[in-house]
Amino acid sequence: MVLAGFLLPDIYGRLAITACWFAFGLMCLWNFKSCGRYHCVITGPGFLGIGFISLIEALNIINLQEWIQWSIFLAVLASGFGLEYYYKLRSGSCYTKNVSRTRNM
Repeated sequence: MVLAGFLLPDIYGRLAITACWFAFGLMCLWNFKSCGRYHCVITGPGFLGIGFISLIEALNIINLQEWIQWSIFLAVLASGFGLEYYYKLRSGSCYTKNVSRTRNM
């Protein structure tokens, strides 16, 4: 994602980064369907949200400074994995559903 941003011309780089954010979000949500890790519930929609912000910025509707998007990214990661850690402390597992049952289906 970072290489695409540096190697491609400006508009194509921004669109490639936007596509990556959407891909990350969709992968997290799809992964949640199969394994049920707690952080995927938060990081999936969070990455999709960053994708929408990135798309709006790529279309020159808004002009955010770079640190704002990366701050949102770090907040999504910290909240996703922080809440997963808290969930694991309370329930004993970072999975929200029975993984062995899901894999046998």
